[in-house]
Formats: sequence, structure tokens, C-alpha cells
Amino acid sequence: MNCDVCQKEDATIFFSQVVEGKLQKVNLCKECADDKGVTDPTGFALADMLEGMGEEEVTETV
Repeated sequence: MNCDVCQKEDATIFFSQVVEGKLQKVNLCKECADDKGVTDPTGFALADMLEGMGEEEVTETV
């Protein structure tokens, strides 16, 4: 599975979060996770990461 940010590297970090009843998932490679400041998944807000992605759209059919 490719990283949702760069679309090049294999994702090795996977986040799932329910926000307002909707499941949101983000799959990241190590480099993009480091670039986004993802170091401690227990203190990481997925919504903050999605906002930081700018115009890019992250979609995944579940």
C-alpha cells in the first residue's frame, strides 16, 4: 500500500480515527510521517494531519 501523501513509498504507519461518525484513515511512509511531525501516535490528531495536507485529497474505499 502506498503512502497517502507522497504516493511513492510503501506505507508503514497506519492511522484510523472516527471523527463526527466518519472513519478517516491515513497511511504514511516513514519519511512523510517524519515530515509531518508524527512521532507519537497516542498524541497524534488525524484531523490535524489531514488539514496539513493542503489541497491533497485522501480517499480510501472501505
